[in-house]
Amino acid sequence: MKRLFYDVADGQRLGMKMKSRCDIRFAGLVKLVTSGSANGDLPVRGGAGRQQDCKGAWRMKLGMGVRGGLFAALMMLATPFAATLVVGFASSPASAQTVDSIQVEGNRRVEASTIRSYFKPGVGGKLDQGRLDDGLKGLIETGLFQDVKINTAGGRVVVTVIENPVIGRVVFEGNKKIKDEQLTGEIQSKPRGTLSRPMVQSDAQRISDIYHHAGRYDVSVVPEIIEQPNNRVDLVFEIREGEKTGVRSIIFVGNHAYSDYRLKEVIKTSTSNFLSFLQTSDVYDTDRIMFLRSYLTQLQRATSEGVPVRGYFHWSLMDNFEWADGFGTRFGLLYVDYATQQRTPKLSASFYREVAARNRLV
Repeated sequence: MKRLFYDVADGQRLGMKMKSRCDIRFAGLVKLVTSGSANGDLPVRGGAGRQQDCKGAWRMKLGMGVRGGLFAALMMLATPFAATLVVGFASSPASAQTVDSIQVEGNRRVEASTIRSYFKPGVGGKLDQGRLDDGLKGLIETGLFQDVKINTAGGRVVVTVIENPVIGRVVFEGNKKIKDEQLTGEIQSKPRGTLSRPMVQSDAQRISDIYHHAGRYDVSVVPEIIEQPNNRVDLVFEIREGEKTGVRSIIFVGNHAYSDYRLKEVIKTSTSNFLSFLQTSDVYDTDRIMFLRSYLTQLQRATSEGVPVRGYFHWSLMDNFEWADGFGTRFGLLYVDYATQQRTPKLSASFYREVAARNRLV
């Protein structure tokens, strides 16, 4: 466009120069250097000739002005259309694709149609960059894939995935004080499930917390995987239980009305024993305690507001068989070893005993 205005301006200046030349009246012969004349002397035409030159200059000036104006108008009209074409071509690689045209690579267990279903098309069934990003985020959040990449080079959308392996077995090694059944019920990684490394680390921390609340603070839990064929792994938790943490001494500070001896008689923690609320049990179920505390708090609130509550019955006293879950889910106050039928009070049993004895929350 800038070049066009320069051309029009140049044409206008050329017309002005022609007009100036027409106004000059030559008094005699003009000497010009030409290739067709030996001495360069040429006659100058008189009035009529000079008038004809002026008309030609004006006609040239008018013609160049009209042509320049028309060209400028066409360029102004064509610029938005050209810009639209440029934008269209720039965004065409992704927006020209539909969900069905997505090429999926690297999947073994997950169907390609399942992966495509995470990409939601826009108007006209097309995919833009924003919708591709949303699909990528959705695939990562499933936890089924170790890595997901999207390539739009060459005008195609190619989704390449690396699937997480499937867990074949979950094994605990080194645990003697806490049984496999209890640990299995506390962790999220399960056989036939997808291996998730963040979940495995969370499970290891959960196992450590169970030992901490049982008075074993020297515990260490190391998760390992054993690779198997067909993208399967065995998950192993190596546990070093360590020794129980004992109480060397109990010191009271600031007690004036009661002696240390009197206070020691009313507390459960004592020397030569480990720091634990249970004292006689290694079964830890704080989730059930939180449930009981929340439920009984609301029950207490209801009675204070005049609701006629006659009593509360907790189900169940012991772990047992459930029609829906079988022996897999444990919800009793007593832990039952199904192989030996040995019964061990859980932490929730001690909590519930104290609530019943005091008739209030503790």
